[in-house]
Amino acid sequence: MASQERREFDKYLKFLTFKTVQVIVQSRQGRKIATRSNPHGNDWFNLSILDDKQVTVELKRSLEGRLPEAGQPVCVEILMETSEGDSIVLEVWSIELDPSRRDVSVSVAHVLYPRLSLMLRSLVVLSRTTPAYKLSRSHEDTLKFTFRLYASSPDINTEGFRNVVCAKTSCSFGTISLSLLYLHTITLPDRPLPEPSSIHEVLSPRSISIDNHCDKPSLPLFPFTSHPTSGCGTNTTDHTPFFSTILPRNEEDFEREESHDTLVR
Repeated sequence: MASQERREFDKYLKFLTFKTVQVIVQSRQGRKIATRSNPHGNDWFNLSILDDKQVTVELKRSLEGRLPEAGQPVCVEILMETSEGDSIVLEVWSIELDPSRRDVSVSVAHVLYPRLSLMLRSLVVLSRTTPAYKLSRSHEDTLKFTFRLYASSPDINTEGFRNVVCAKTSCSFGTISLSLLYLHTITLPDRPLPEPSSIHEVLSPRSISIDNHCDKPSLPLFPFTSHPTSGCGTNTTDHTPFFSTILPRNEEDFEREESHDTLVR
């Protein structure tokens, strides 16, 4: 029984990681995307998110099946390329599992799964509150953004960055957390961007604790290239029944090339 629950947990963590990367990358593609909701309730985490095929390929290539763990988070770097060919790191999103912080009272299938759904919904909103998002939306034709994936702690100069724990939730196998390092003020040549004073307020309580009493969140949810390979297509999310008890039929549903997943801006 315990081994079965562990397999379920690893599967949820894997798909949460994949969907998290898709949400973050797609939010930096610079354009609004609208898709139809799926009334059947068989999408992972009850969010219809179309998987960009090139992002999926990059996920498999970069992570090689590794899951987030203590000291080895899965990270998504968002970078902006300059006219000189250099890259500036704007954000680092990290998803990590801390096995030392457990809550044995939490059922993986019946309690953790809805919490992960809420975590992903929160990410859809939070990913659209940072300076990098505003930059990608206002300069989509003139700036080039890239992303990079890796499974290790971020190794960047954090001067000028803010660190925020966006969301976390616990179960019998540990605490899953989503955090963000973001460059607070971004200045373009001859075009200083306004100080994003409201951004930190949006992300401020430093963590969103996900429990059974959370209200339904309001959901607002290309050319873009990956780093070092080229990156994304188009994608979005629409509403599906909140916290449907129907789980995806099997792992292959996620891997199909013709996915029914989506995200709304």
